Amino acid sequence: MPYREPDPDDPLEYRRVAVPIESVKMLEDRVACFCEEFMKLGHGKEEIYALFTNPFYSATHELSIRLGEDRILELLEQTLGRFSNPHND
Repeated sequence: MPYREPDPDDPLEYRRVAVPIESVKMLEDRVACFCEEFMKLGHGKEEIYALFTNPFYSATHELSIRLGEDRILELLEQTLGRFSNPHND
């Protein structure tokens, strides 16, 4: 195999996998997951929201198209709120 050419049998090679979405709840859960993950990486509200509005980020942008930007913002605020208040259950 030539240098820098991916080996199709490499178990560590990145693979894109489609995950079927069967309900609005699943979409919303995915938004919350993205928000939590990027928040834990140190990104702020505006940076995370930009991921959903930028077509370059296809997974998050698709969620924004399907749910609407207003709902994305609501879910972002809910998710960040759960982690910013240490007294939440």
